[in-house]
Amino acid sequence: MLDLIDVAQPACHRFKTGSQAMAADVEAIRKRAQGRADKADDVMAAAQMFSTEAASFADAQNAVLSDIMMTQDFQDLSGRVIKKVISIISHTEQQLLSLLMHSTPEHLCMERAQVGLAGPQVPDQALQQDDVDSMLASLGF
Repeated sequence: MLDLIDVAQPACHRFKTGSQAMAADVEAIRKRAQGRADKADDVMAAAQMFSTEAASFADAQNAVLSDIMMTQDFQDLSGRVIKKVISIISHTEQQLLSLLMHSTPEHLCMERAQVGLAGPQVPDQALQQDDVDSMLASLGF
């Protein structure tokens, strides 16, 4: 995307420069031929106005392209910063886990290995369907 902007900006600059030169040339011709031909004067006035507007248009397009480029650069920079922060956090997490594994007393590691995983519910504390229904009823469901 940024490559396309780099191609478009010089084209806008050339268009603006050409339009400004044409406006100046038309103005010079109008001044020399002032009062000689009404139709030619009208055409020259229209050409001068168009040239001036074209130069303004080229300036506006160049400003839009610059804004796009700045936004894209900011997004690219933000993405790189976020990626770096995530990398640092992941690395820190791995180091902390390693530190905890090395500093845990041996007897606690053995007890944990023997107990196994019980899941989020312990059988003596598990809710029955009637308990869930009454809780929902008390909340108005």
